[in-house]
Amino acid sequence: LYVASVGYVEVSINGQRATEAVLTPSISYLPKRVLYNVYDVSSLLRSGDDNAIGIWAAAAWATYPDMQHLKNLAKTAPLVLAEIRVDGEAIVATSASWKCRGSFVLHVGGPWGPGGFGGDAIDDRLAIKGWDSVGLDDSSWSAATTYDTYLSGLVLSADLVQPTVRLMASKVLCKSIQRLNATSILLTMQEVYTGWFEVENLIGPPNTTVRFHVSTTAGVTMEFGMMNAFTFGPRGNGMFSMRFSYHEIEFITVTGLAPNVSLRAGDVTGYRLHNNLTRTGRFACSSTLITKMYDTTVNNYLGL
Repeated sequence: LYVASVGYVEVSINGQRATEAVLTPSISYLPKRVLYNVYDVSSLLRSGDDNAIGIWAAAAWATYPDMQHLKNLAKTAPLVLAEIRVDGEAIVATSASWKCRGSFVLHVGGPWGPGGFGGDAIDDRLAIKGWDSVGLDDSSWSAATTYDTYLSGLVLSADLVQPTVRLMASKVLCKSIQRLNATSILLTMQEVYTGWFEVENLIGPPNTTVRFHVSTTAGVTMEFGMMNAFTFGPRGNGMFSMRFSYHEIEFITVTGLAPNVSLRAGDVTGYRLHNNLTRTGRFACSSTLITKMYDTTVNNYLGL
């Protein structure tokens, strides 16, 4: 499966993700170059049966001001070009026959830019179970819009950067929870990190919204527009989990909770995101300072 995109994409076959990589593809100068990734999906396909390809897309870096030169990406992204090849021959490819609809994960906080990057807003009222599986009733979905002339003057290149992954072996825990008022709390993570956070066991009246503002400075509610939101559906409960943005995180201010509803530290989990590099060696010496400098450099290479 070949997938090129302007913006981030998450690809699935029959409800199963094609890769554990996140925030793909890597960043390129989108008015000139679009990157593609290749996935072996043979184990996910059902021989002799119908199959479903799901592509979850978000504009992400395409809304950054420096990406608007020559092509107005902010108004058209996300854009996706995909095809499945067998023995070099394309047997399925994106076209106007594909169906699409708005996602229940939206960007909040304005376009990406030097002043801020916003975050993810989940509207659980719009969630569709099994949206990327065979048997979905997509009769109300719209036909995909094609941009046949968009690729004119662009270069399609393989994404050669090691993929970004979620570091599952080293989760960041919530160190403390402070009650601010009847509907707000402050979460303090055990350390500063770059990546995602998720919050389980959210409870609230249907159609109400809980908001999450993120910073790395004590006493500051939000930095660089790092904000997120979760709107409750009819069930009145759910889980918030980031998907198409990332933050530098230590403090998370949660507002809009139902009166006197709180969270447990175990409901909050942080995940470092880093490039999936293979470590081939280590360094240590008698100087604690130099060893720390080395460890900091390694962490910088692993981070986003």
